[in-house]
Amino acid sequence: LAVVYIHTNDHERGRALLDQALAIYADLKAYADISSVYNALGHIAASKNDPDEALRYFEQALQIVEEHKYHGGSAIVLSNICSTLTRLGRIDEAETILHRLDEIGGVYASPYRVRQMSRAKIAEARGNTDEAKRILLETLDVANDKLKVLDQLALHEALRDLARTMMDFDAYITHNEQYNAIKEQIQGAEVTRRIAATEAERNIAGERAEREKERAVLYSTLPKHIADLIVRGEQVTGDHYENAAVFFVDIVGFTTLSDQLSASEVVSLLERLYSQFDEICKRHDVTKIKTIGDSYMAVAFPNTVPRDARDDISSEQRVASLEERAARAALDMLDVVANAPSSLLKDLLTDLLADLPNGLQVRIGLHNGPVTAGVIGTERLQYDVWGDTVNVASRMESTGEPGKIHVSEAFAQFLTPIPSHLRERGASIPSTNKGDDVIPSRSPERSEGGARNEDDLEPGTWHLAPRGEIELKGKGLMSTYWLEGNS
Repeated sequence: LAVVYIHTNDHERGRALLDQALAIYADLKAYADISSVYNALGHIAASKNDPDEALRYFEQALQIVEEHKYHGGSAIVLSNICSTLTRLGRIDEAETILHRLDEIGGVYASPYRVRQMSRAKIAEARGNTDEAKRILLETLDVANDKLKVLDQLALHEALRDLARTMMDFDAYITHNEQYNAIKEQIQGAEVTRRIAATEAERNIAGERAEREKERAVLYSTLPKHIADLIVRGEQVTGDHYENAAVFFVDIVGFTTLSDQLSASEVVSLLERLYSQFDEICKRHDVTKIKTIGDSYMAVAFPNTVPRDARDDISSEQRVASLEERAARAALDMLDVVANAPSSLLKDLLTDLLADLPNGLQVRIGLHNGPVTAGVIGTERLQYDVWGDTVNVASRMESTGEPGKIHVSEAFAQFLTPIPSHLRERGASIPSTNKGDDVIPSRSPERSEGGARNEDDLEPGTWHLAPRGEIELKGKGLMSTYWLEGNS
């Protein structure tokens, strides 16, 4: 498109398109195409009678073709450099370039015409106008048979100007008539080309806008690194993680609520609540996986990009483990739900508070371990996570209690604190929590009754209260804990 606009003398539009093309080629490291763009920019500068700027662009193009050994582009760029040097009156340098072009050879391409015109200019500059005329006429014979109409136009213009210098008025009239006839022919074709180019540009812009919409949907429904892979056409059917933290959130008494609300009110309730959950996940660098009815699933993955090199997360997130990120997200969700009847969902739940003596409540279950994640199929793409870790996390939620966060022993091991009441008894801080026994945040004697007393909690630690052993389907007895908060 840029070349079409340049040939139709719409240099401003051509320059804008070249800038776009240059950015694309630079991203793709398409060096041969980058050279072509610089060459075209040189033509724009030359047409604006700025040979110095044209020469700078041509030299940039030459540097690239020589560095990357694109021999096919050398003749084109060298021909343009030679022509520009003659315009600048740097005849000796132009002649040196001309010798290089002669070594390359080639008769039936545009560089041949440019080369011969430069040769004629050099001859004219040295006072040999007859030789210059001979070269141009000989080249015109080739142009009439083998070269483009634009080459014929340029040669008739050169011969017309040379005839004026030689005071050969008959030749001047002949070549001027030929020049004008070809120019009129080209201008008629240029109108058609311009219309076609405008239509093509409009179609490309429409397609680009459509692709951007599709990308926006893709990036809003899939994790960024997965969306990146899909955009590049790569497979994303099975990323395995040795450790990830999975959690489920489920609204207590949702069936009763949905019976007393209209369908649109149920949708509004879920949309408001889960939009808050989405924000919480984003804040704690946790990936939302899906919602199924009133159930919300999310996962904290290990980071493939070093956390200290990322600018999309907070300094607090950079030092937090994936278990800590999941725990903080779960606690924040619990707070949002607790406050929802008096704030976020007040207009929907005011008439139902009598049926919600404990307010709106959720159960949350967390577990960590190996998972496999990916996208299966080609229609209605959805990123999902599979594995026994997911099953256990789901059972942590279903066997939990309203308003509480139920965590597995494996998960609790990663959050184990050394509270003062145990430190005073001689407990030492382990070098790593992984695999160590879980140390409750509250002494057994203080845990009796189950009520949370802020005075019992150790500031700056994770507060884990033992629940005891429970029966999990397919797992047998398992020790689990309540995650109560972090002061």
